[in-house]
Amino acid sequence: MSEKLDKAKAHIVETPKVQQLLDEVLEDGLVVMAGVLRWAEITPDMKGPPPEWIERYGNRAFAMFRAAQAANLPASAAPVGIKENRESVSAILRFRKEDAPRDLPKEFIVVEQAETLPTKRLKRE
Repeated sequence: MSEKLDKAKAHIVETPKVQQLLDEVLEDGLVVMAGVLRWAEITPDMKGPPPEWIERYGNRAFAMFRAAQAANLPASAAPVGIKENRESVSAILRFRKEDAPRDLPKEFIVVEQAETLPTKRLKRE
């Protein structure tokens, strides 16, 4: 899912709109990850999140509960969204780390094209 960039050919433009989008994806993704990590706090017969979750996390508790339910499934039955969520959150966190390579899922990449392209190939002598 993530696509490495050749820094000589392209770069990521982090505009305010892209920054806002990354913030939203990261925030939502961390909620899902929090639910996945709390899988052991729920039981199969539960119909909703534990009252403590609702008290602490508000409406986010319901998303966390669904993620925790999915985390209790066998790997073959788990939704692909959990893996995609983890990869997206990891990519955003790596992207925001100062000394990290600038790689993001391709949906977040803005490529700057060269102004001029060669019109013909030169022959080697």
